[in-house]
Formats: sequence, C-alpha cells, structure tokens
Amino acid sequence: METPMQSQPISPSPLSKNFVFGILIAAVAIAVTGLVVFFATRDRNTATQATAQTGNSVVAPLIASEKDSDTDGLTDAEEAKLGTDPAKPDTDGDRLLDAEEVRSIKSDPKNPKSKDPTLTDYEWVRKQSR
Repeated sequence: METPMQSQPISPSPLSKNFVFGILIAAVAIAVTGLVVFFATRDRNTATQATAQTGNSVVAPLIASEKDSDTDGLTDAEEAKLGTDPAKPDTDGDRLLDAEEVRSIKSDPKNPKSKDPTLTDYEWVRKQSR
C-alpha cells in the first residue's frame, strides 16, 4: 500500500526574494526620479519664464506670479514704474532686453545711447567685452 504524499509548503528561493526586492527598489527609484524631474521642470518654467525664452537667467522676473506681457524679464508693474513699454521687450530698440539694461548693464532702457552718445547700448556692451 502506498503512503499518501504530504504536501509541504514551497518556500521561495532567496534568489526570487532578491529579484522581487530589486524590482521594487528600481520602481521606487524611477518614480522618485520622475517626480523630481517633474517638479524641477515645473518650478523652473514657472519661475523663469523669460529665461526659458531668452536663455538669459539675468532677465528672469523677480516674482514669477506677476505678468510679463513681453517676456523681457521685467514685470508689467516694473515696466510701469520705469516708463518702458510692457508690450515691447526692447523699448528703445537697441537690441538689448529692457531687463538686461536695468539689471545687468545699468543703462536706460528708454534711451538707445545711454552709455555713450556715439554708440548704441548694444554696441557699447560689445565693445566692453572685447
């Protein structure tokens, strides 16, 4: 007479436990990386709208929530205080953004020749960088 086989629970091998654990760690790492990239990109796009469009971090608005109609880096409120045109990124037409003139070059964004009466502010900047 044959004896019935008793069923014994099959325990997972250490290899399969490590494999599942590795997959779980990889999934968490991918999720965390995705969240970091998402929030970093969202914050950068919100806070530096002008930078993304001009490639110049100097012209990023001081307060991201304020409107910058011409995306020159000066908010419409700043443009009103300065008397520059909020619809034109380069009010005086000298090839420099209004924010570059105000924050970096320290020239008058309403006068194309505020640094030197013989040169436009753009020409003056190029001459200084030589």
